[in-house]
Amino acid sequence: MLSSRSQNKCKTQIPDGYSAIQILRRPFYCSQRLRVESPTVLERAGLIQFFEMAFDLSWKLLEDYEQLEGIVAKSPREVIKQAHLIGLIREGHQWIDALGDRNLVAHAYKEYSAQTVEQNIRKRYYFLIADLYETFKAKKAEVDTEDGPVQKDNS
Repeated sequence: MLSSRSQNKCKTQIPDGYSAIQILRRPFYCSQRLRVESPTVLERAGLIQFFEMAFDLSWKLLEDYEQLEGIVAKSPREVIKQAHLIGLIREGHQWIDALGDRNLVAHAYKEYSAQTVEQNIRKRYYFLIADLYETFKAKKAEVDTEDGPVQKDNS
């Protein structure tokens, strides 16, 4: 449940489409559907790039929500820890692992590391981001139900 002071802000802050899941969904499903067991360097790099974008959008969404709730976190690690403490995410340790892998591939590219991160995206991280999507989708529905749908201001 959103605090009363956050409800009005959240109507416009929680996105309808939550783009992080859309960013990661296409390459994830394509690789799963095509059963690409040994992707090319280019395919792997693409999946990792989409993961980086989706992960960054995810932790920034958490940070925005926390700010609305009056929680100040100064780094992605702090944002993730606070999100876990207030129940926005369940698998805090896996989110910290995802942060580590995101930082690993963002700062130095090594083929072995890229293969490991690719497997983690497929087996762990995609589902973390999908779960976050469902959490915020439910929060948005909760706010919309309490106050009715948000009217867009066309002025």
